[in-house]
Amino acid sequence: MVSALLPPSLTRSIHVTLHGKIQRNRQKLVKCEEEEEEREEKGEEEQHEEEEEEEEEEEKEEEEEEDKWKEE
Repeated sequence: MVSALLPPSLTRSIHVTLHGKIQRNRQKLVKCEEEEEEREEKGEEEQHEEEEEEEEEEEKEEEEEEDKWKEE
């Protein structure tokens, strides 16, 4: 409706501009989603590493307690 009031060259220019902006925003969105997934994966990896470290510490403490019992 509004495009009928505008000259065809201006209508085309607006269309191309808006299409370009939409494409860039889509690319930004995809990039942000990928970065968020990477951050979540790193967070999960860090959590697994912390759990493994805690398990190792518990094992060391158990071994130390066993050694103390053996010494007595």
